[in-house]
Amino acid sequence: MPEKSPAEVVHSPGNVSGVRKTLHSIGRVFQRNKTPPAVATQEPVKAQEVATAAGAPESAPVGVKDEWSYNFLQSTLPSYALKFAPLVYLDQKEEFWPGSVIKHVLHAHPETDGGALIDIPEKGMDMLGNPLIRDNVAAYMIIDADPRKKEPQCIDQFTAKEGKPDASRRSASAAYIITADKSNEVGEGFVDVFYFYFYPFNYGGAILGVHMGNHVGDWEHNMIRFRFGVPVYLHMSAHSDGNTYPFNLLEKIDQRPVVYSARGSHAHYATIGTQRYSGIPGGPVDYTSKGHLWDPTLNYVSVNHTSSDGSWSAHKPWPKPQSPACEPLPTDVQTINILSFQGRWGNSFYEYRHRVQSKDASLLHRVGSTVTDIFDKVMKLVWGEGPTGPRDKSLNRQTVNRGNNTICDRL
Repeated sequence: MPEKSPAEVVHSPGNVSGVRKTLHSIGRVFQRNKTPPAVATQEPVKAQEVATAAGAPESAPVGVKDEWSYNFLQSTLPSYALKFAPLVYLDQKEEFWPGSVIKHVLHAHPETDGGALIDIPEKGMDMLGNPLIRDNVAAYMIIDADPRKKEPQCIDQFTAKEGKPDASRRSASAAYIITADKSNEVGEGFVDVFYFYFYPFNYGGAILGVHMGNHVGDWEHNMIRFRFGVPVYLHMSAHSDGNTYPFNLLEKIDQRPVVYSARGSHAHYATIGTQRYSGIPGGPVDYTSKGHLWDPTLNYVSVNHTSSDGSWSAHKPWPKPQSPACEPLPTDVQTINILSFQGRWGNSFYEYRHRVQSKDASLLHRVGSTVTDIFDKVMKLVWGEGPTGPRDKSLNRQTVNRGNNTICDRL
């Protein structure tokens, strides 16, 4: 069955009877991580010893400016964060590009997961400054345009064509760089630098010709773990977690690691080709290629995150748009509100998750309810809830991945 085009991200679940037979298996797909091709599992070993084995210095270099201390990171983006920043290849057939968070929020309003409006006076970016929204894990940013409809306004809003990298590798949409001192969590001289990328829409993988796991809003990230300014590991987010590689193992362009962003899902991989992440025969796959090269350092904002208390501080000086073609950058306060938001960045599609059950006990109604229940289960797989953002991505992690210290030993 041919795949639907991005312009046909619609309400129909397609082959419901076929999907029903594999419903439980398919559901498990979206709870799995991609299995690394080969791994070297770290047992409880001192982080310093592991990092040294991967090529990191054992002590601070003499005569080099200290760019890894907590005090330095509080106000300044270290030079190594840009020198070794990832370069991202978006797929050659990508149609859902990096987007502007400001524009995304401008066309949104807050609701609970049950569809109730959260009534606050603020609109647009000011919403995220209200603690009732910013610190509310049950808040959803509901986009006014319905992605299930084939309306031109809807398609334009979710494809974010203005974010497609140009010939200079610049995207009009900003990346978000976060530094985090890990001297307490990991050891002396360790700093994690996170590179976050926002997309207005995630177009999921296809099963039986139907794209599953579509959702409004999409945050992906890379994390490079440095020691004394030397890159040691790079984590690539993919679906519920992702994979980590020794930095010296990765493909490079001018010392910078190359990351491949999958078509539609934007999951990150270290190689091109078909990425079979589900572990289920016939399950969804990702596709990566040397398509459109994006340099996030050409348009970014940056802040520091303190793991011990969850506080933020903006790096100075605050950047200005580097090109007239770039979208407006958020202010330092707006950026911290964006990164602090605990809720979800897209629609809940609550009608598939919280349908009110009737008390009618007739046979006809029970049959109808069964069909409706199957439909809702399928649609919950087709339309996922909006994701959480950077605040929920384990910025204070001790491990290299969000949940473990497994490191891939080959690409």
